[in-house]
Amino acid sequence: MIINGESLEQLKLMEEGSIDHIITDPPYLIDFMGKKWDSEDNIAGSVEFWKEALRVCKDGSYALVFGHSRTHHRVMAAIEDAGWEIRDCLMWLQGQGFPKSHELGAKIDKALGHIGHRGKRVKHQHGHEHLEKPEAIGKHEPISAEAKEWSGWGENLKPAYEPIIMARKPFKGSLTNNVLINKTGALNIDACKVNERHPANVILDEETTELLDQQDTKTDGVSRFFYCPKVSSKERNFGCEELPQRQTIGGGGTETDIAGAYGSVKAKGGNHHPTLKPIELMKYLVKLVSKEGQTILDPFTGSGSTGIAVELLNRNFIGVELDPDYCEIAEKRISAWKEKENKTLDEHSES
Repeated sequence: MIINGESLEQLKLMEEGSIDHIITDPPYLIDFMGKKWDSEDNIAGSVEFWKEALRVCKDGSYALVFGHSRTHHRVMAAIEDAGWEIRDCLMWLQGQGFPKSHELGAKIDKALGHIGHRGKRVKHQHGHEHLEKPEAIGKHEPISAEAKEWSGWGENLKPAYEPIIMARKPFKGSLTNNVLINKTGALNIDACKVNERHPANVILDEETTELLDQQDTKTDGVSRFFYCPKVSSKERNFGCEELPQRQTIGGGGTETDIAGAYGSVKAKGGNHHPTLKPIELMKYLVKLVSKEGQTILDPFTGSGSTGIAVELLNRNFIGVELDPDYCEIAEKRISAWKEKENKTLDEHSES
């Protein structure tokens, strides 16, 4: 079930203790692409919001909450201040991030009124449009002495991980007692073992796996860690083929400058959500904390990757999403993946 509405208001309408676990990818509080929903005062960093989330969950319920490397501490602090117990912080290492860093030499030349250029995106600075366009080159060549001094410097590292906050609602008595009463509070270790190894708090994508394997002299490489592939175009748009085909802008691009200086542009498709997570990653997280038949809440549903994972693993899903377009996308994606799974199971049973 997906509810179109504001997350906090919808949580207030839910029954106390009706949710087994929360798995969600909320706004990161970084003003992503200038969007209001990702402002610094978003409810993902609100103690009030996480108190309400605590109320609707059972004792021992887990909350797995994605965050940004620069701002997840604010979300984590709000979760803890609301009464949750911080249990861990998983790290999803992924090589698809773009370095959101401007070259300082180019910025200095621009500030001093010189003509700057970069790669194929050649244009004059404001006020110099009447001059002949400079020749396109791959990297900005510093013009001023100041720019030459600071050429090659920047302000940010390439993002290569996303934290996943693991919190748990406190319970009275022992874990054993709580598991018997509420069926929450424990982690499904066996179901999440990787090559018979105890699951770790590090998750890799195939790119980081390959890079680490190249540096590891041991025969087992990084096979002790769970890894999942990045989101493919097929995975992103499956079930959305009949929806309007729109551009997806990620990695820091903007509506007016969709390539950005460091952004990425996806091929047009029916799912234009900019930050969806891999289904296999979400399935892993769902298996880690929940049992079949339990109810998972995602108060920031987006295009529905959590819902797909929940449905495929025979749990019950409740999603809340403010944007009606994303609600439609999520519903179509969940339905399509569930139909595909049922068809596969039928084919196996017939054979």
